[in-house]
Amino acid sequence: MGKRPGIVVNRDTLERHKLLDNLLQAVREKEPTLFKRLEKVRKKSSNPDDLIKALIGALNHRRTEVKVAAAWLLGFFGQAAPRFFGDLSPEIERVIAALRQATKSPREDVREQSVLALRDFGWYSSVLVAGILIDVITKPRELPFIVEQAIDGLGDCGLDAAAETVPVLGGLLMNPAANTTVRLKACNALQELAREPEAVDALTNIVARGGTKPDDRRVRIEAVKALNRRGVLYDALRALAPDSFAREEVLSLVRDAGRVAAAAHLQLKKAWAPSTKPKEAVPEERSDHPPLTSQTCPVVLKGPNTGPIVLGVQQEPLTQSQYDVVKALVGVFPKGQKLAELIRNGKHGGVRDILRLLRNQSQQWAQVIVFPGSSGGGYRVAIPDSA
Repeated sequence: MGKRPGIVVNRDTLERHKLLDNLLQAVREKEPTLFKRLEKVRKKSSNPDDLIKALIGALNHRRTEVKVAAAWLLGFFGQAAPRFFGDLSPEIERVIAALRQATKSPREDVREQSVLALRDFGWYSSVLVAGILIDVITKPRELPFIVEQAIDGLGDCGLDAAAETVPVLGGLLMNPAANTTVRLKACNALQELAREPEAVDALTNIVARGGTKPDDRRVRIEAVKALNRRGVLYDALRALAPDSFAREEVLSLVRDAGRVAAAAHLQLKKAWAPSTKPKEAVPEERSDHPPLTSQTCPVVLKGPNTGPIVLGVQQEPLTQSQYDVVKALVGVFPKGQKLAELIRNGKHGGVRDILRLLRNQSQQWAQVIVFPGSSGGGYRVAIPDSA
């Protein structure tokens, strides 16, 4: 192949030519029409960028088969591009923009192949790719099998895009109207992100929440397995379910998760077993704490690993997300916070579910945690008589 003006023939350039030749061979049998089109471009130009432009143009071909093959080939390019094209951001960005447009095609096979191709570009910008996949997931009436592919893609985007992906995946998981397979996919994707507290919270919330659909239990068991695979099952669940019936239900979910969760099942069963020790008298328990006044915060935090004092009564240790949200409320006592403020200051999404579960944990928490109501005031902790 002759040397063209403006093209520097060095080892990197030759490697890129080799990659593009491999792309041509890959499409020869899959779609002959596209192969002929690309081969013609290849003979006219030795510039790799020209072949990429031709592939992008093929996404607008009148024949659906050509569009699908072009999207497939761009995904193949995405897999190999980090080695040869990592420094050529304009080409990569043009490809991603073209695939974004292809996800809006009226043809479902084009949309599906475009989503699959986008998953191969997460290495370039996980946040950019995650944003496109989120648009696919939240598109009204998108077909479930395309949504499933997009969810898998969100899991592939990793922790760099967790701030964007976790709220979407958590919303799918908690939506009983969503397709069951979609919810199970969301559960698996959250497992990949379980180093993020918000992902753990989303999985924990679905375990704690009951459901009326037959498949709700199946989704909750899958969430138990996801938490267990990440080694956080016991810590995530031990503070849940204060009443014996709810605890039995959660224990049954952990038991039905199988042998992989057997150790956590025994730990939870032991932790929730009725205590044989006599309880301390209430006056002794409250003796170290002065009487509450309207200016005294009813919640005393001792640190993330020590149970707080609520209305003078020792409570169970909080999870990290519970501690962060309560700390944000205590910090502005006696004032309240709007939802957006609490999410920002508490550093966690899903604060309503976090506080709701905490209110169910004990009588004292139920008395001091106040949700916004007709009287306003936002989310806050308050003395019961002043709430």
